[in-house]
Amino acid sequence: MGTLTPYLCLLLGALVGSGLTYLTIRNKLSRKDLRSLFTLKRTIKDLEFERKLLMRAQDNMLIVLDDKHLIKLANKDAIKFFGKKNITQRHYTEIIKIPELLSTLDEAIQTQQALKRELLLTVESDDFQAGEERCFQVSIKFIDGDHHDKHTRIHLHDITEQYRTEQMRKDFIANASHELRTPLAIINGYVETLMDEDIIEDTETSQHFLGIMKKHGQRLARIIEEMLLITKLESGVKNTLNYEPFRLKEIIDECIVHLDQMIKEKGVIVKIKMDEPDLTIEADKFYWSQILFNLVENAIKQNPERQLKVKIGCTQCKRTGKIKIWVSDNGVGIPAADLPYIFRRFYRVEKHHSQYKIKGTGLGLSIVKRAVEAHQGTIKCDSIQDQLTRFSISLPPTMRVEDLSAK
Repeated sequence: MGTLTPYLCLLLGALVGSGLTYLTIRNKLSRKDLRSLFTLKRTIKDLEFERKLLMRAQDNMLIVLDDKHLIKLANKDAIKFFGKKNITQRHYTEIIKIPELLSTLDEAIQTQQALKRELLLTVESDDFQAGEERCFQVSIKFIDGDHHDKHTRIHLHDITEQYRTEQMRKDFIANASHELRTPLAIINGYVETLMDEDIIEDTETSQHFLGIMKKHGQRLARIIEEMLLITKLESGVKNTLNYEPFRLKEIIDECIVHLDQMIKEKGVIVKIKMDEPDLTIEADKFYWSQILFNLVENAIKQNPERQLKVKIGCTQCKRTGKIKIWVSDNGVGIPAADLPYIFRRFYRVEKHHSQYKIKGTGLGLSIVKRAVEAHQGTIKCDSIQDQLTRFSISLPPTMRVEDLSAK
């Protein structure tokens, strides 16, 4: 105890001294000074809150490096994207592992020049599918801070949807140009041939040539018509659809009538199964005619050399209330590798029946999908090779309206 007494005395003396110093400073400060201190403290808290608020309000990923290239600030999206809980006070090379992004940042830091690029990055973040390729607009700027320190601001903006839309537009133009060029070239070729007087005098040959020209002229007209349909659907759905009540059975019957000649020529057996023949929906009648026509015609065209059975059905799910519509056939089927792409514009499944030389526009299923989605519905396709292909449409229960005959 005797040994500790001097140390206790020193400690008590220090505490008393500190207390007296604090009281002396506080007594010397005026009330005005104290108010200024409190105001300053509140201002610092407000600034810190605003900083956090601004970081959280960023829709995109934001990272700030200090002059030693350590991460000084990072918003929530950036932390989540790089999959690390604590990324501050760490060198950027420890956190950023995506090669394209890392090399771009290295380039900017070495040259000390502001940089803006669009990069296709393969990401492993929880927000995206593993190994998914996405497009980011990367902006890197250098900001002078206090004491002449230079900070590096890295901004990543996900522009994948815009990129994909632009790619689709470019692909659409390229494919459309190709599709239009083919029938035009054939028509022009036969016109030049017919201009030979000897050919014109040959009635049988000229009639044959005119028949081919007519066929490709019709194909040309259909491509243009279907391109206009897709453009109309994608440009403004709300202004495109003309809602009116109609029975689904009537649309199905009209579809069969329009395809009657093809059905008879191919010997196709068509069966209709409806739990409620008077089921009535309020939708765009024109587009539903297109949907069913394209699905049935597609089934017939894709199976030209077999006894084909096509089934068209409709029911309403008792549990969910959703309206289910399907078109199925027992044809050659669609290869599993092609299924994810069949609704793309100008995509054709030809690998398993190229010997039949089937040539559609490649737009029919694209129109079907966009028209179904315009009605807040979904469509999917299931296929078993050489057994079954089934297109299933699901519509919200709100589309059903009172039966027309009950009015």
